[in-house]
Amino acid sequence: MAIYDCFTYVEDESSITIRKYTGGGGIVNIPNEINGKPVTDVSYCAFEDCRNIEFLTIPNNVKTMYQAFDNVIGGSFACGIKRIYIGSGCEHLSNLCLVHELQSIEVAPDNQHYSAVNGVLFNKSQTVLERYPPAKADESFTIPDDVVRIAGRAFQGCRYLESVTLGKHIKEIDKYTFFECCALTEIIYTVKQKCFLMPIARRNGRSLCLNIVWMASMAVI
Repeated sequence: MAIYDCFTYVEDESSITIRKYTGGGGIVNIPNEINGKPVTDVSYCAFEDCRNIEFLTIPNNVKTMYQAFDNVIGGSFACGIKRIYIGSGCEHLSNLCLVHELQSIEVAPDNQHYSAVNGVLFNKSQTVLERYPPAKADESFTIPDDVVRIAGRAFQGCRYLESVTLGKHIKEIDKYTFFECCALTEIIYTVKQKCFLMPIARRNGRSLCLNIVWMASMAVI
């Protein structure tokens, strides 16, 4: 294990893996390379319990951030990063649901796997909503009509959202999509589909009492 700036890392013949961030927060840039080798991976729990990072940049060489925001002792909401920039090379970014202070996500335009609109993370084609920042201050959100799937825990911990309008073409809502959305009182949808007629939001192990509204004036597809 070696140290570079505020990071510990390991290296092999061709690449670098970040093991741990040890700094005090503020603006944090993961290095794009160390000792002339590209930084391609960020390890499990690398940003565990980091509560003072204002802005985190994931550089272009990093391909995977596998559970980098997890807490080694378990439990939710392990990490307090406020803004994240995802570089062009990132292919896999997991457990953003644990970044509980996240306000905005940005993505490099030439990233082939992810994109962002108004701070919200989607896949590249914007057919999957990957993550809505839990500390984003808006009280309502309309999911774009191009979205066909909402990823698991996509809205977990969104404490300001009171109303969500589902897009017309959604076919799949994954597990725990609206888990721990403490202010959410209303979900509006425009197409009658069976997947919307089941409990899709839970808090403290119980289904939330939501006002499920079908917009009958909208076109049914």
